Amino acid sequence: MRYSSLIASPYRVALRVAAALAVMLAALAAHPAPVQMTALAADGPVSAPASAAGTAVDPTSPWAKTARETSIWSGWDAKAMEFAKIAANLPVQVIEINGTRSHVYFPGDNKGHKAGDVWIDKADLTDMPWPRWARARGATVLRSSPDVSADEMVQLTRGNYVEIGETQGRWAKAFFLTDRQAGEWAMGWVDGLDLMLPTRGDQNDMSSYLLTRASLLTTAPDVWISVPYRSQLDGSAYAEANCGPTSVAMALDALGKRETLDSLRAAALKLQDINRCDDCGTYIQHLAKVAESRGASTFGLRDNPDTFHSWTLDDVRQQIREQRVVIPQVQYNQLPGRMRSPYGGDHYIVLVGIEGTSFIYNDPVDSDGRGYGRLITADQLEKAMSNAHGEFARAAFAVGK
Repeated sequence: MRYSSLIASPYRVALRVAAALAVMLAALAAHPAPVQMTALAADGPVSAPASAAGTAVDPTSPWAKTARETSIWSGWDAKAMEFAKIAANLPVQVIEINGTRSHVYFPGDNKGHKAGDVWIDKADLTDMPWPRWARARGATVLRSSPDVSADEMVQLTRGNYVEIGETQGRWAKAFFLTDRQAGEWAMGWVDGLDLMLPTRGDQNDMSSYLLTRASLLTTAPDVWISVPYRSQLDGSAYAEANCGPTSVAMALDALGKRETLDSLRAAALKLQDINRCDDCGTYIQHLAKVAESRGASTFGLRDNPDTFHSWTLDDVRQQIREQRVVIPQVQYNQLPGRMRSPYGGDHYIVLVGIEGTSFIYNDPVDSDGRGYGRLITADQLEKAMSNAHGEFARAAFAVGK
């Protein structure tokens, strides 16, 4: 059995389509170096040359969506080559307008079309409002005012999520929750051209399972353990099957024990008598042993040598109140925002806090919203743990000193 793998067979088809498209784009584009995209993470440039001639103008709105099925092009003029056709209602970020086309950042789609800078006929685009949630497209900063010369307040790295508030032209006042200290956050102005939309997740759904500025201003969580965040979507060959080692890495980081994901994965697979396997998941009992081998203590995995402990929500609350994080095995598409996911296999998350009757958790997958500062209700957690497969239903272990 495979656990913690996030690629189902439909996604493998999409990956093969994406790979074929990448070959075509490399031959056509002026900057032929697209970054590989998986079904869960899309952020490599398709590559389209910026306007070399003609008169570029600023867009009236930084965000738009395709009004109909349309083509994506390598440039703005008659010499441009058509890359592919994309569907209606796909959001893009408008960088500039030249002639009859708009230069946009396209975040990719679920048809295998890669993310990057392309050109789209401006007649095929319609303005859309600012999103509530966006990601840093590269290294950028929050500034004290909406001006490139304003004081820098906080550095953002590629992939950081921000919650959008007030906007002025291409600038937005953004809320950024850090992962350095539980509940630590900052506000500042960010250039909209430095942002992109999340590759997955509905904006309204994300607001229901991500701790927001409003929620943190009105209610302080009962318990929130500081756990530095790690994403499994790191571009490695085994990224889609690495939620277990990534969860252990976060638990160890909380204890001041920094480990690479590669070393933790290799140690877990060795316990499974596997040398290397990009598609293999990891068993919960081996993850616990890997944590122990790095100097951590684990709690609650088994009732006896042959039987996993069946965790209750009260067990989870007790361990978190004792400042121990909990790593449960859960069914992926029982988690908030993922009920429509075609992947119904098992997954690992890290429970790090309590807010009222709900729990705060870190998720190694962050393509559908910030990976930390996520909320799951008691009922949702109950279902997710109970629906893990076979003997692993309700299995978990806590990690502490």
